[in-house]
Amino acid sequence: DELDHVGLLDVATGKVTTLYIGKPGGEVLAASDGSWIAFEELGTDHHDRVIVIDRGGKELARRDGQVASLVASPGGKLARIAGGAVLEIKPRDPAPVFATVPVPAGTFVHLIAYRGELLDLFAGDAILTWNGTRVWAGIPLRSGVLWAFAAGDNLSVALTNDGRIHVVGGNVAADLVLPSSPGEMVRIAARRGISRFVSTCQAALCVWNIDDV
Repeated sequence: DELDHVGLLDVATGKVTTLYIGKPGGEVLAASDGSWIAFEELGTDHHDRVIVIDRGGKELARRDGQVASLVASPGGKLARIAGGAVLEIKPRDPAPVFATVPVPAGTFVHLIAYRGELLDLFAGDAILTWNGTRVWAGIPLRSGVLWAFAAGDNLSVALTNDGRIHVVGGNVAADLVLPSSPGEMVRIAARRGISRFVSTCQAALCVWNIDDV
C-alpha cells in the first residue's frame, strides 16, 4: 500500500490486516489457496530480494537478488527469475529453500510459466520444461516467444515475434493463423483449465477453442 506495507484485505468487511512492514517492490504474488504471499523487497541495505510469508505474517523464506518474475503453480510451488537464474521453492515445506533450476549453459530465460505443476522456461525459440528433477526441450518454435499463458489441460498459449499464436505443451505444437491482424501487438486472455481463449484481431476479438486445434 501507500505506506509500503504488505497485508490482506477482507473484501466482505473492508478490514485490512498488515502482515509486513518494509519496502516492497512491484512484484507481489499469492498462492491460489492463500497459504503464502511472495513479494519483492527493495532493501534498505541496497539489495533487492524476494520474501515469502504465510497468511499470518510469519516469514517462510527469503533470497537476495533482483526479481524479474514471480509465478505460482496450482499445487503451491513458487518460481522466480533472478539475475539470469531460475529458482524454485515449495513454501509450504517444513524447511523451504530456493533451488536453482539447471538451465543449460548459455541459455537466457526471459519468461517462466507453470503448466500444471510443470515449469515452462521460454528462451528465444526454445521452450524448456522443468519437472523438479530434470530439464528438457520441447518442440521448437520458428520465432522468439514474447508471452505465454496457461490454458486448457496443461497447455500454454504462446505469442511469438512474428505475431503468430501457438498452442504448446508436451508433444502438442499447433500454429494458429489470425483471420486479421490487429495492427499492433496481439493480446491474449487465457485461463488454466478453460479450453477457450481470446485474442485481439483487427477491430474485433477472436475466440478460440483449444479442443478444435
